[in-house]
Amino acid sequence: MSTPEYLPLGIEITNHTTAINASINYEVRKTRKCTGDEEIYSFNSYIEIEGFRIYPEGHNDITYSITIYGEERADWPFSLKLNDCQKIDDELIPIYRKIRGKEVPVYDLPKGIGYIERQRGIQHWRGAIWVPQRTITDMLALLPHVQPLYLDILTIMEKKHQNITSLSLQTNNPAES
Repeated sequence: MSTPEYLPLGIEITNHTTAINASINYEVRKTRKCTGDEEIYSFNSYIEIEGFRIYPEGHNDITYSITIYGEERADWPFSLKLNDCQKIDDELIPIYRKIRGKEVPVYDLPKGIGYIERQRGIQHWRGAIWVPQRTITDMLALLPHVQPLYLDILTIMEKKHQNITSLSLQTNNPAES
């Protein structure tokens, strides 16, 4: 098993667009496909941020588009606890391993809060991140009023996938930190 590689990324924001949506869930109108557990109302928002790489140095001509989705999805448990991530075997028994003679739980942590991938043939990367709605609200308070703004992102490279494990919208330049 290879050790995952953590990669920092700093982006200076050049542009952003926002959408805030409220609607009746159109899926519930297709009653033949519904199970009865569907939510009637749909509320979501997103911010698409564009910018260029400032950190790590080199290849500063690479541009980025990161879409940050604010939604409370049932399949994205933002209140997940460490104990919820403990691995279990086929008989639903928690798995442990021995380290220096002591039994230690084995965890299967989420890969990240989003992903980032290179667009083929051009010097551009796209990414998507899912955060609670309140995080989008906080970001919207900064975006139109403060210039310049930066994204400080930490990714983890596993196999061929680059997952985002941390994102910070901030006023200080991450290349100078």
